[in-house]
Amino acid sequence: MTHARTLTFALSALLLGSVSQGQRLQLPAQPPAPQAKLLFSYVAFLSTDDHFNSSGTRLQSVAAIIQQDRANYHTLKLDACDGAERYFSSKANRAALSTMVARATVPTSLKSRILNATPVVRVSVYRGAAADYVTLAELPSSTCGR
Repeated sequence: MTHARTLTFALSALLLGSVSQGQRLQLPAQPPAPQAKLLFSYVAFLSTDDHFNSSGTRLQSVAAIIQQDRANYHTLKLDACDGAERYFSSKANRAALSTMVARATVPTSLKSRILNATPVVRVSVYRGAAADYVTLAELPSSTCGR
C-alpha cells in the first residue's frame, strides 16, 4: 500500500468512526487490487464456538475459523454481532470462502489474534481479475458492544 493510500485509509477510518482517537489502526491484511471490485463485506465476531468444528475438533487455520463462523451464522445464528450476508449460506460458497481466505495475506499479529482469541473482524469479499479473494481487518471489540 502506498504512503498516500495508507494515509487516506487511516483518515477515512477516523472520519467514519471505525477507529477512535488513541486506538491502534489495523490496516486490511491485503489491500484491494486496482482492478478488483468490492462485492460485499460483513462483520464477524470470531467467538469460541467458531474455533471448533461440528465434531468438537479445534480449528487450526484462519480460513477454517472464518468458514466456521459463516457456517455457524447461517445454521445456528450463535453470535448476535455477526453481520448478515446471503452469499455464504450455501456449503459450496463457504468452501470457496475457505480458499479465498487461504489466499489472503494475513499479518502475523492478526493471524495470532484470530487463532488464539475472539476478535471482531471485517471480512471484505472482492472480485479480482484472476479470482475472488478477501481482505481481513480487525475492528475494535466495542464494535460488538463488548
